[in-house]
Amino acid sequence: MANSSASIRERTLVGAGWMILWRVATRLLGFVSTLVLARVLMPADFGIVAIAMTYIAAFDAFSIFGLQDAIIRAPEQDRAMLDTAFTLSVLRGLANTLVIAATAPVAAHFFDEPRLLPLLLLLALFPAIEGTENIGIVEFRRDFRFEREFQLFLLPRLISVVFTIVTAIIFQSYWVLPLGNLVLRLVRWVLTYWMHPYRPRWSFAAWRKLVGFSFWTWAATIADFGRDRSWMIVLGRFLNTFQVGVFMMAVDIGSLPLNEVVVPACRALFSGFTAARNETGSFGYAFRRTISVIALPILPASIGMSAVAAYIVDIALGPQWVSSSMVIAWIGASSPLALLSIIGSTAMLVSGHVRNNFVIGAAYAVIGIAVCAAAAFWWGLWGVAVSRAALVAVEGVAYAWVTGRSVGISGREWFESLWRPALATAAMAAVLWLAGFGWTEPTGHTDLAEVLRCIDTILLGAGVYVVALLGCWAAVGYPEGAETFVIGLIPLGIGGRARKLLATRTAR
Repeated sequence: MANSSASIRERTLVGAGWMILWRVATRLLGFVSTLVLARVLMPADFGIVAIAMTYIAAFDAFSIFGLQDAIIRAPEQDRAMLDTAFTLSVLRGLANTLVIAATAPVAAHFFDEPRLLPLLLLLALFPAIEGTENIGIVEFRRDFRFEREFQLFLLPRLISVVFTIVTAIIFQSYWVLPLGNLVLRLVRWVLTYWMHPYRPRWSFAAWRKLVGFSFWTWAATIADFGRDRSWMIVLGRFLNTFQVGVFMMAVDIGSLPLNEVVVPACRALFSGFTAARNETGSFGYAFRRTISVIALPILPASIGMSAVAAYIVDIALGPQWVSSSMVIAWIGASSPLALLSIIGSTAMLVSGHVRNNFVIGAAYAVIGIAVCAAAAFWWGLWGVAVSRAALVAVEGVAYAWVTGRSVGISGREWFESLWRPALATAAMAAVLWLAGFGWTEPTGHTDLAEVLRCIDTILLGAGVYVVALLGCWAAVGYPEGAETFVIGLIPLGIGGRARKLLATRTAR
């Protein structure tokens, strides 16, 4: 049993590594793209595309079945499950395409934005393309072949980024954003059939095996949309496209540590937690160990992103994005608790408590829409940023409580898993604040002094965090935990020697 658990843990970590590597690679590409596009296009251009993409995502959420997760979670898989999943995906995609195209004029009228009509007619093609992708690629995740997923994700992204940057420089139009997304989906569609030998057949034979799990996944996905994307619809109604563009860019940047590490890692964690549950009957220990390891870099990175928001705007985005600094700061500050929501929702999927995801997501969506609308009406962009951060924090606490009950983690175990990185992060934030390096106001211009001050802030924050973390760890006698695991990842044998030294000190 121990060897089985170790094998699952190793495969899960390798898979998570591939997914994080994919996000790092694509984020580097995306960072370059963002720098170019932020200088070439205006916030209002990003705003109108964000509204259109949110409208498309609404139909996607209301019709998604969670078919891939259902296949991965099933103890056994056969041809009938793949054929049925493909059939349902095709029908879903075609239906969405037709409905989006038919309702595009209504959406343009609702948002009082005539430019939405042709934009939505183009984006209506996306569901049909995605729905006819080769469902066989789900076996990459099921069999822990995440290096294949890495290839499948990276190449379309690379081609899309190059296309978007070149066309943006030439045409300087918001149309390059949806066209770049279209290129990404077309390239990915071709690769799904080139990389996997499965060829689909029309079938409904296994629909009973898929529908039970998929129902609550579908319901939870709708709730997730209300939680994550309904803000854009409300903003599009109460604020202008400039403010929508600012908010979209700020959320994307403020959530970078979560989106580039935690979200991709969860694709591997779902497979790993499922394998642990199927082979050992429980994955509580694996969940607790995972959350403690991921918290080590994510907590300081999220708070650090909040602290350097002004530098990001000055150095990377430019003066037209000055108002996004405040939003980035609030979103980054709430991200540590969002970590609990993201990994907690993955645990709910694996444990079969998908209804919990629906209940929490639905409550957040209903309350969030009302709070967002009121905040936008009374306080504008600032009110929306603060209310969003507050709701994210409350949701994280709710997920910690529900997940603990579902996978058997007590409040004491939560505390033992997270107190050291949390305390070290608090020390880092306090030093940056008192020293006057963090949470400053944007200057509106870029110069060498600003770049150097940003570097100093990052180095100071990282140094304080590492010293505080190691101090907390030493104070409790260097117990086996997340710190030990991270030290073991250090290359050139340093990690191994460090582990031996710690073992010696612990024995004493």
